[in-house]
Amino acid sequence: MNDPAVFLDTNFFARLFLDAGSEHERAALGVLEKIVDGTIVAETHPTVLFELAYVLTKFGDISKIAVVTSIRAVLGYTGILIPNRSELIAASALWSTTGAISFADAFHLALTAATEHKHIFSFDKALSNRIEGVVRVESVAELTAAP
Repeated sequence: MNDPAVFLDTNFFARLFLDAGSEHERAALGVLEKIVDGTIVAETHPTVLFELAYVLTKFGDISKIAVVTSIRAVLGYTGILIPNRSELIAASALWSTTGAISFADAFHLALTAATEHKHIFSFDKALSNRIEGVVRVESVAELTAAP
């Protein structure tokens, strides 16, 4: 695979999902077509997807399930290089089933699940018992007592 030719910002994806028929959507679709046919290799970052989730739910008035579907569509494009793709997929699945945590928090849990230690230090009780094997701790005593 070639080196990335372009970084895709949140607005690129937002135009695809929110601006049907607009000039910006047509421009983004043109780039996406080149990504799909392999002419262009692009890259983006998990923070772009976090912002996209926020924009779609807050400004696009789109349901969480539709937002998850949109994020998974982005993750499905192999011509877009995205760090931690598998953890983002896991995070989208977790986020779609709970209203108590943000997409970013779901991603942090998925990242923790991918580590050997499986501990996340957080004072946010909503992160407890979300992924089997991941333990939320909030003190040194809990951390040093953990297996």
